[in-house]
Amino acid sequence: MNLHLSIVDEYQFLTTVKHSLWGSQRTRINKWKIGDCLILIVDKTLAGLAEVSGKPFTSNEKVWDNGLFPNRIPIRFLHIPRKEKRPRIEKVENELILALGKKYTWGIVLQKTVTGDNAEKIVRTIRDTPNDMEKTIANIDRLLDESRMHKLD
Repeated sequence: MNLHLSIVDEYQFLTTVKHSLWGSQRTRINKWKIGDCLILIVDKTLAGLAEVSGKPFTSNEKVWDNGLFPNRIPIRFLHIPRKEKRPRIEKVENELILALGKKYTWGIVLQKTVTGDNAEKIVRTIRDTPNDMEKTIANIDRLLDESRMHKLD
């Protein structure tokens, strides 16, 4: 299993959910394969699990509020815990250290891939929480509005 992780804010996360799309300034996502997993981290919690569902492409259409991110890849969300039930990153810190080193945050920022048992344990941690994906998707516009207002505070 190939697992990719990225740190985003709540609004970026919800925008990604709404569009079923991941974007990057870097071309390294062109190496991602259909079936690879992506976990988005929000406020030091595992906010959502998705899998790559299509081939990478480039686009200049603006989707996210914090940049263009022209290198894109379609994703399909598999698991979105309720905000208050999201597992804290500390719960998988051991696996992250084993896979990415003591300064694992840099590994995440540099989009290093986690593989093998470490990837499986991290994915299992998010999957072990109740899945609120359907409700999140059904209320995505309201959640985006609330997140936007909170971001302005």
